Amino acid sequence: VLSWPHRYYYSSTVLIAKDVRFHAFTAYAQAFSTPSSLLPPRVHCVLLNALAELGEDAAPFIVHALPRLLHPHYDVRSAAVNALESLGPLAVPHSGAIAALLSADSICLRRTVVDALGRVAASGRPELDVIATALEHARPGVRESALEALGRLGEHLDGSHFQAIAAFLEDEDLRVRRQAVETLGMLGGHHNAELLARVAARLGDYAPCVRQCAASVLKMIPKDNPMQFLNKNAYRVKFIKQIK
Repeated sequence: VLSWPHRYYYSSTVLIAKDVRFHAFTAYAQAFSTPSSLLPPRVHCVLLNALAELGEDAAPFIVHALPRLLHPHYDVRSAAVNALESLGPLAVPHSGAIAALLSADSICLRRTVVDALGRVAASGRPELDVIATALEHARPGVRESALEALGRLGEHLDGSHFQAIAAFLEDEDLRVRRQAVETLGMLGGHHNAELLARVAARLGDYAPCVRQCAASVLKMIPKDNPMQFLNKNAYRVKFIKQIK
């Protein structure tokens, strides 16, 4: 069993040697051979951050990063997400494990997961079932993060996903409604007449942030679109709300 000074030495060695592949891999092997429970959170983070620096070259150590997605410490889970995301195409098969953290209590961790899923999506189609499960979560913050994650996936979504997102325009939580409007805007929902009509209905929402977001989406309607009149309605409703 390594003492604390030795464990910290090994984690520091990883950072120093990260650009010298052979020595870096040797340092990783020594550090990861220490039982996870014996390493303080800070050392876990140092190791995982160094893996992220190595990018796809860190593939041999992916088996060590995956279990740390379940670590009780927030910083370690966040560092594990970043380490996996840095693997590029190799991270796609593990997108479900990353997306599972959308239900985390920490909003900062959920933000890290959303950003990571967006970058993973650039390399391949992530696992959407896990994100869909998060959409049904009881906590509004989790539903909001799941909607934001879907907004980053673009070409990987189809019409059924658009309809699922639109259903949250009626959510009881104003943050979720606002995010549903914003997500539809990010995904090009301003080209779909049915979705535009549902977004336009949010101009009458009691929450100012939802109304403002809906108006912003409607402003993106192309001038040659038959639904362009909704853009003018958005300005009129916004003006009336300001007077009231």
